[in-house]
Amino acid sequence: MPLTRSCLRLLAFSLLVLTLLSACSTTRLGYAHLPWLVSWKSREYVPLNRDQRSWLREQIAEHRDWHCRQELPRYPALLDELADPLLSNPPQGRQLLAARDKIEPALDRLLGALAPSLAELLQQLDETQVAALRHNLEQQHGELYDTYVAPDAATQAAERQQRLEKRLRPWLGRLQADQQQRISEWSAQLEGQNAIWLENRSYWLQAFNAALDQRDQTDFALHVERLLTDRKSYWTETFQRRTEINSQLAADMLSDVVALNSPGQDDRLRQRLDRLKADIAHIDCNTEAAVN
Repeated sequence: MPLTRSCLRLLAFSLLVLTLLSACSTTRLGYAHLPWLVSWKSREYVPLNRDQRSWLREQIAEHRDWHCRQELPRYPALLDELADPLLSNPPQGRQLLAARDKIEPALDRLLGALAPSLAELLQQLDETQVAALRHNLEQQHGELYDTYVAPDAATQAAERQQRLEKRLRPWLGRLQADQQQRISEWSAQLEGQNAIWLENRSYWLQAFNAALDQRDQTDFALHVERLLTDRKSYWTETFQRRTEINSQLAADMLSDVVALNSPGQDDRLRQRLDRLKADIAHIDCNTEAAVN
């Protein structure tokens, strides 16, 4: 199993749980702000020249190697931290919240390791590229508003339910009616959350844009690292108040949904988690480095 596919599957499972338990947004984790950092999608956010693209590819390869050798060996234990509360009988929402607190440092280490490369890339940009980056991030913000905030409350709740059911389907298969009903109840409890999330994202973007203006400073990399890992410093008061409430609601919902599993769903979840652990255990970092 290739490194990227296995890591993405683990990341998808981790982010599914963590975003549910962390105010229901990848904004909490920092990934939603700058997906162009380690992705071919960089061209959608900022037009890089040939030298910058070449440099970025080299940086990505170095980070992949670091991640494979230093972080990947931790993943089976981290996966157990997430899986054990779900596989217990009955599932334990409180333990899920505790698992979140153990998983987040791994994501912080990843983001912290990426921060110097991100800072260096931003320092390589000329004024035209910075203007394009600002424009594209602002345009994305408007698109997020149209998608997640502009619709009425009932539509937002229905779409939130659909998104979660889609994310759960690979792990649980087709959801039963009582599971769908429990998710629907949870989604309705989050009325107004989308607007609070987007307001918080706007606040973070303001801080990011202010940091961009200081990218010629010697401590710029520290500012970037703080933006990525010290996220609570950039929470609005409203977002902060809602975070723990939403975390508890999500933990209760997820434990209830898994408690309603059929025997077949329980088997599917265990098999998927066991297969993911096995895939990670068989990754050879030397082979991956040679391929990249």
